[in-house]
Amino acid sequence: MSSGESLPPPQLKRTDFTDCFECKVTGSLGAFALGCYMLYNSTKGRNPSKNMRIFWRAMSIGAFYLSGARVIYLPPFSSLKDRPLVMDVEMKKQ
Repeated sequence: MSSGESLPPPQLKRTDFTDCFECKVTGSLGAFALGCYMLYNSTKGRNPSKNMRIFWRAMSIGAFYLSGARVIYLPPFSSLKDRPLVMDVEMKKQ
């Protein structure tokens, strides 16, 4: 390749992505644990300010939503619903 030729731009969007069951479980449990930790931080002993307790509780509700949304494919994970799991793809190959 000569120095005058330019390379095509890289593809930024993957089209061969499949959903991974292990990733789904890990992400859901991680978001749930984060929500539990934030809920723990919203107790009166940890945060005497009422505004901070409300903030931490709102953040924990968001983490709990992300945990549940990952499991049952609610937005922002609804685009993964129609894609096969990695386990299903491997079973079909055999």
